[in-house]
Amino acid sequence: MIDFLQGIYAHTLPTGIIVDVNGVGYGVEMPLSAIAQLPALGEPIKIWTHTYQRENQLKLFGFLRQLDKVC
Repeated sequence: MIDFLQGIYAHTLPTGIIVDVNGVGYGVEMPLSAIAQLPALGEPIKIWTHTYQRENQLKLFGFLRQLDKVC
């Protein structure tokens, strides 16, 4: 399980962001309301995550605060 990602805010996607963690880009699904509160592209970031796994799917859902992460 990945509890959080700490790295550089690298890119915005239609349904989330990409966080560059030491050269590896992690796609993280986030609501637009949370994306609007993020720092500028290229800035350091820490995103709390929930790992969602199904038979044929693996996704990370991101949260700005640990308290927002309800599992």
